[in-house]
Amino acid sequence: MKPRSIGSLVLLALAACSDSSTDPDGPPYMLPPLWANQQRVPTASHLLSVRFNTPTQGYIVGESTSIFRTDDGGLSWFQQDHLPYTRGGDILGIDILANEVHAVGADEGGAGRSWTTADSLSWVTADAPGAGAKFVAVDVTPSTLGGAPFVGWYLREDWKVRAV
Repeated sequence: MKPRSIGSLVLLALAACSDSSTDPDGPPYMLPPLWANQQRVPTASHLLSVRFNTPTQGYIVGESTSIFRTDDGGLSWFQQDHLPYTRGGDILGIDILANEVHAVGADEGGAGRSWTTADSLSWVTADAPGAGAKFVAVDVTPSTLGGAPFVGWYLREDWKVRAV
């Protein structure tokens, strides 16, 4: 085989493998670059969990009841408030089912605490008597039982699971 033929084959292979950004069948939306620093409302707290329910709408949560929401795939973030303000804590896990968003973690004393919202704006912190150890993860699933639209499974740091 002639050297010129080998060079032509290499160029042909490179052209076949190149990325064409003019593909009309490409994705309908553009994702931000991988591992990019996403600008958000300034926060000094550590962010600990992220969950998206669509390619554009998602939440990031963390220490000191930090709750941030995006509606544009992470290009901008908006801080969410919780009520009552005296029931804060560190949020360690989050899950979404339809319009219900559930976040779990611990209050300042280390006891389990949960935060929920049905409208993505108003977060409510209910009393959780007997919650015990802090919650580290949550999974919300549709309910097959009558009366409740969902079942939330809260995992505590002592490996106990609580259905809510």
